[in-house]
Amino acid sequence: MMFRLASAAALGALLIGAGAVRADDALQTLQGMHMTAPVDWPTVPQTGPKADAVKEILKKIKLPPGFHIDLYALVPDARHMAVGPQGVVTLSARARARSGR
Repeated sequence: MMFRLASAAALGALLIGAGAVRADDALQTLQGMHMTAPVDWPTVPQTGPKADAVKEILKKIKLPPGFHIDLYALVPDARHMAVGPQGVVTLSARARARSGR
């Protein structure tokens, strides 16, 4: 009985110690993070032939009553858009081919 109690205590101490090590690793990782330099992204015109073409396509989409669809933004090579809880919009794009396309 005493051996089981000692084993359980040793196992508990080992698990608590492992948790502390993981917390230290996470803290080190967070401390190593830094802000990246601002990027001067090129702007994409939101009017013109491309925007007009997208708007024509959107007119053909059938939606239930009360729903509306409109052009949000022209983003070259965009594949996914997500809006976070703070209202921040995140776009992901496919990697461009090395041919300079």
